[in-house]
Amino acid sequence: MNAPILVLCYLVAAAHLFACISYQERARILTKPLLLPALLVLYLVSVSNPSPLVCTAIFLSFLGDVMLMIKGTGWFIAGASAFLLSWTTYTVEMVRTSMRWPAAWLIPIIFGTYYALGILAFLSLRKKMGKTIIPGSIYFLVLSTMGAFSATYLSGTLAWTALMMTIGAILIMISDYLLAYSIFDRRFKQQDFWIMLTYIAGEFLIVYSFIY
Repeated sequence: MNAPILVLCYLVAAAHLFACISYQERARILTKPLLLPALLVLYLVSVSNPSPLVCTAIFLSFLGDVMLMIKGTGWFIAGASAFLLSWTTYTVEMVRTSMRWPAAWLIPIIFGTYYALGILAFLSLRKKMGKTIIPGSIYFLVLSTMGAFSATYLSGTLAWTALMMTIGAILIMISDYLLAYSIFDRRFKQQDFWIMLTYIAGEFLIVYSFIY
């Protein structure tokens, strides 16, 4: 992995998180669009044969970041759609290139657990989701599917890359739930910091799993 670019990624992430925790709105807005491009550069210089799907997933997450910065229901749905496609692309690439399957009896347990968590998360917010309830339900389904596939991958191999993917997916699930909670239910203290901390760590770990 390219050390200077890795340090750059950490510096951009640290600057953004500091802007979040210190309520520096202008700095937060300026640094957020830099997170995923820096991660994309890190990926490109760290692998000999970059995957178009991984690059596409990172770019879609970048689009999601930018769209969610713009106020309005339409932009929110567009941003969520970009992230939905990003999580789907990551999952397809993981299954295509890395998947190791565990014992057959374990698979429905893993998927059932993740779908149950997704349903509980959705039900806790659905009464306040309004017009976004249908795309919201699809989003939670895709998010749960990514988490389930990553946990299945981990159960089948116990490899370091699988662990990074699984933890990354869980952090993304936490981040997205916190974001949805702050939008549809109520705001909470330092919400931008906690949402972005889990999101950045999740994205970095998922991309790292494709590098190692």
